[in-house]
Amino acid sequence: MDAITQERALAETPLNAGERAHLFTSRRFDGLEFLAATFRTHAYAPHAHETYAIGTIECGCEVWHARGRKLYAGPGDIVMNHPLDVHDGAPSEGGYRYRMSYPSVALMRELAHSLSGRETAGTPFFHEPVTHDREGAALFAEAHRLLEEGQDALAGEEALLRAYAAMLA
Repeated sequence: MDAITQERALAETPLNAGERAHLFTSRRFDGLEFLAATFRTHAYAPHAHETYAIGTIECGCEVWHARGRKLYAGPGDIVMNHPLDVHDGAPSEGGYRYRMSYPSVALMRELAHSLSGRETAGTPFFHEPVTHDREGAALFAEAHRLLEEGQDALAGEEALLRAYAAMLA
């Protein structure tokens, strides 16, 4: 399966009434992509990205398949798919609203190196694709919101780095 961009993954299934998807990028992080979306019926076909897919669910519940398992994420959960992890995604009853980011392997390696202080920190691996962490999820959501609104980019960038660092730690 070829890796695709989030824009292409979204385009494969049109949104229905009451659904929203806003893709945007951050110049500070070499065009790092972000997605803020509300889905009631929209479902992704199985696909993979060359980047990580890291985010949080703000309300409702997402169900998806990854790493050979059926997974669920709700408010306070952090979702972490690895590069080239084949995954899908669909709303559970009532839909969900979520915020995602698609950091490159290089960015995550740089952060892991910075945190560890070691010459080579390797490629970060998240043992579980979903973890419950209300504080981490809130920090990530606030960073994402600040970057989406674009009014205080520096605060958004700082919060995003703190959120990623907490996930890596």
